[in-house]
Amino acid sequence: MNTDPVLVDGTKKNCRGIVAQLVDIMSQVGVGAVVDAVVPDAVNREEVINWAKRRGYTIVADTRRGNVFVLSLMKTH
Repeated sequence: MNTDPVLVDGTKKNCRGIVAQLVDIMSQVGVGAVVDAVVPDAVNREEVINWAKRRGYTIVADTRRGNVFVLSLMKTH
């Protein structure tokens, strides 16, 4: 079984595009799966965090890598 996180590369997308991709991916992965979302800036980071909280997903990691942020979201339901 592959336990590597699924990656959503949102570096060239706005929040709406990142969230749309996350909605699609989260509907396909099982409970307990981790999805990494790469976001280009602090504004998009906050938007994705707020969306994840509203949806009931857990942020298991929030790191900065150079000029981007990487959020790791766990599907909990």
